[in-house]
Amino acid sequence: MHQVPAVAAPHWAAGDYPVIPGGRYVRGCSAANYKSCAAAEGPPTLTWLSQFGLSYSEITVSKYKDCVTAKSCTTPADISGGTYKAGGPTMPVNAVTWQQCRDYCRWAGGDLPTEAQWARAGSVPCAPNATDVACLKIAPQLYPWGNDAPTCTKANATLAGKVCTNGPRDTQLLPATSSVTGHEGLAGNLSEWVLDAYSTTALKDLSPYDPYLADPANSNRGVRGGSWLSAPKDLRTHQRLYFGTPTLFRQQYGCRCAIR
Repeated sequence: MHQVPAVAAPHWAAGDYPVIPGGRYVRGCSAANYKSCAAAEGPPTLTWLSQFGLSYSEITVSKYKDCVTAKSCTTPADISGGTYKAGGPTMPVNAVTWQQCRDYCRWAGGDLPTEAQWARAGSVPCAPNATDVACLKIAPQLYPWGNDAPTCTKANATLAGKVCTNGPRDTQLLPATSSVTGHEGLAGNLSEWVLDAYSTTALKDLSPYDPYLADPANSNRGVRGGSWLSAPKDLRTHQRLYFGTPTLFRQQYGCRCAIR
């Protein structure tokens, strides 16, 4: 357990980072509503988070270009399907590494969200007057919008073997109803980097209070939410995946930022 790092001066507009109130929620996969929980996804853990803001959408090409112009970010890889050169200003920037995403978020006055913060954005909090025991008895919802099966109006993903869109969608075409907190595109579109190093035992090992794993010896970094190439199981809020070192990228990877 390490303290979440402090950040620099802000570069964001009002409304870019809807605030998620501090409080409790149940983090982790529950066999009560999903029978194939992976060991790394549990056990369901009561987690306390301080208030934070999370960017409404995945970081756009326009916003990322502002950081490049300010010489605080480097240009993403020039690959087929890359949005930085070929996409419009409100397309989500893709093919970015964990380090590039973190550089952007810190320039913008925040940081990458921790795994726990990202999962909270796709979860219903415990009622303020509920006991801890009662809260833990409520199975975490499967997806950012609830337990209903994914559709192409809720998530840009691969459903029944067919892609909803052959690539990431413009951030203006993703509904806010896709998340209980009003954040768009948490499931599908682009897989999103999170701040933590990845550990299969994070839910067991970390403090339940603002958990965050900083492990310099661990080169793996977490990604959450799935992309347009993801099947429903990888769209789940409590699905935990990772991709390797902070300098690797894939076409289907992007990010959003948190402010604290």
